[in-house]
Amino acid sequence: MNRIVLFFCLSLIVKVVFSQNIFFAESIHSVGGKSVQSLQQMNSYNQEFQFDSSRVLSINSTLRFSQIAMSDLGFRWGDSLSSSRVKISNFGIHNYNFTAVNFSHDKYLSKLFSLGLGVSGYRLHRAELSDVYSGVLQVRSRIQIYRRFVNQSIIEVSSNKNHLFKSTFCYSEDLYNVDVSVVYSQEAFFVLGASFLIFKTTELRFTYNDYSNEFGLLFLLNKGTFRSQVGLRYHPFLGISPQLSLAHVF
Repeated sequence: MNRIVLFFCLSLIVKVVFSQNIFFAESIHSVGGKSVQSLQQMNSYNQEFQFDSSRVLSINSTLRFSQIAMSDLGFRWGDSLSSSRVKISNFGIHNYNFTAVNFSHDKYLSKLFSLGLGVSGYRLHRAELSDVYSGVLQVRSRIQIYRRFVNQSIIEVSSNKNHLFKSTFCYSEDLYNVDVSVVYSQEAFFVLGASFLIFKTTELRFTYNDYSNEFGLLFLLNKGTFRSQVGLRYHPFLGISPQLSLAHVF
């Protein structure tokens, strides 16, 4: 019995992540016939706690503080072939408060194919107004089409008729990977992404969003227990937005 308890204690993994993200949104607008350049800054503080017991049970808790205070709490249990997850999310801004509860289950039907089902419920509380409720049914699939070619698809049916279809095709090699996402939600658009491994710990990623005509360039550095991201995003109206993210895992 003592050996079983000792093995269980040694198999526990606790991870805490602290990250500081700084985003700048730069825009140029006209005031009195003159062009005025403005710079907006959004700081966010993320704290993540993860408890993992031999991949049987994991608990994730995330707190985010910025202009919008957000919190997540998730539970996951299962094994490599079948897993279930419950997630509770909440955020508030001004007189609005949004709460979501999600339950999902994923199962590998074979080595190349997995199927997932999710159910979500949402509640929007507005001061001096009646609450708004909605629900979403989600079906997910993952297909290993080729040794390095994977397709992941999501279908969401919402009670407020804001349905969603997303299918992502990803091709991976040792030094690079390319992904293309086709999305339909009221209108169709696509998202392109490409990542290149520059060094063993450094990755360069390009992104393009057809819906917002937004371009992105991101450097990802993983060094020991440190994770950092430095990048730029270009938006036709907001201009260039530098991004910085630092995280430490211990």
